[in-house]
Parts: sequence; structure tokens; C-alpha cells
Amino acid sequence: ELNEWSPFNVGLQLDLIKANLLATLAGTPKACSSIPNLPNGIQIFPGSVPLYKNGVLVGGLGISGDGVDQDDLITAAGGNGFSPAPAVRSDQVFVRGVRLPFLKFPRSPNL
Repeated sequence: ELNEWSPFNVGLQLDLIKANLLATLAGTPKACSSIPNLPNGIQIFPGSVPLYKNGVLVGGLGISGDGVDQDDLITAAGGNGFSPAPAVRSDQVFVRGVRLPFLKFPRSPNL
């Protein structure tokens, strides 16, 4: 059911582009989102981390490769030393009693 709430169907992606999508359909194309710092919108997918320096967001790192488990492993290594404060990480959020992951690693990576 597309109308049922889930952590992957919160409406954020649509909210970021709805006005501009309607403008494009009317013949006046604009950026993907109305947020100036996110002109191309967002994509929720494993293998990415925000990069912080002294508590300030300075960038992001995204990896796409053989699989999402490997993507998170490589991204975690690449973002080492630039981690966000624990209070702003997704693993501080619970949905229906389940903690959302910040990064997800395979239990047996060498198998």
C-alpha cells in the first residue's frame, strides 16, 4: 500500500520536488527541490555518509559498487574522522520500536 507510512515512504522526496514537478509539467522547468543547497534533490540509499568538521556539515561521501553491504564498509572507512555527532545520526530514530541504521555491516564479511 503506497499510502501507508514507512521509513521509506515518508513523502520527503515528493515534498522536495512537488512544486517544481508541477512547474515543469506546466512548461517552466526549475531545480529538483526548493531547498537552495539541494538543487538536485536527495536519494535515500546505502553507501553514503555526511562529512562533518568541528560539528559543521562540510560535504558528503557516496560509494556505489558490488553491493550495499560493501558500499557501507567502504563509506565508513572513507568518512573516518568526519563523523556526525551521535545526536544527529539516523540511528537515534526509532520507527515502530526499531532503530534505524546509520551504517549497516554484514555479520560475516569474510564468508
